[in-house]
Amino acid sequence: MTVDQTNRILLILFAASIAVGWICFDERLSRLGDNAEFIVISKGLATGHGMSFVHGPEPEPARKFPPGYPAILAVTQLFTTNNVNLMKSISVFFFALLIPLTWLVVREIDDELTAYIVAVASLLSPHLIEFSHQVLSEVPYAAVSMAGILYLIRWRSTTDIRSLAILVCLAVAAYYIRTIGLTVIGALVCTQFLDRRFKIGFLVGTAAAILILPWVLHSSAY
Repeated sequence: MTVDQTNRILLILFAASIAVGWICFDERLSRLGDNAEFIVISKGLATGHGMSFVHGPEPEPARKFPPGYPAILAVTQLFTTNNVNLMKSISVFFFALLIPLTWLVVREIDDELTAYIVAVASLLSPHLIEFSHQVLSEVPYAAVSMAGILYLIRWRSTTDIRSLAILVCLAVAAYYIRTIGLTVIGALVCTQFLDRRFKIGFLVGTAAAILILPWVLHSSAY
């Protein structure tokens, strides 16, 4: 398959994901409490209070969630305050990134037919569609972690410092969006150890540990 054909398929999957997200878009907030907390924390970031709950008389520290997703939402607060639909659109965008990334990852480890089947099944998954328009971090995390997995598959044997730095940044970004992103960091390090690349494993593990340490220390009081 040529590069142009690949790009065309990725664009079609992206557009189809946007269409599904738009058709299934629900303006109502989820009954889960986390979405309200994310909105409040993002407002705290946008108003200069940092990771704080600002819905009460005084700001209170928010240590339950890592700052990545609230920081993304805070960008929308700079344009229009508490615009829930705009925040939901962020999830739709990440959903539209996730589906092409899924196709790429599956194609790396299997054939193109399997990649199409998995991508279409993901595109039409009721669970993914439900989360694709919620103010929750599941879909952004899925997209970022999938990008990390794709890069790891393609560059697992690299010794290039720049490529290793990108790998570490993607893994750390997954952690800063959802704490479960520690598994992405673990996958990166364990892959190097399984390939008997112990020096690289210790290098990327140490770099990732340093990058996540500030939030680990800050959230330890939670």
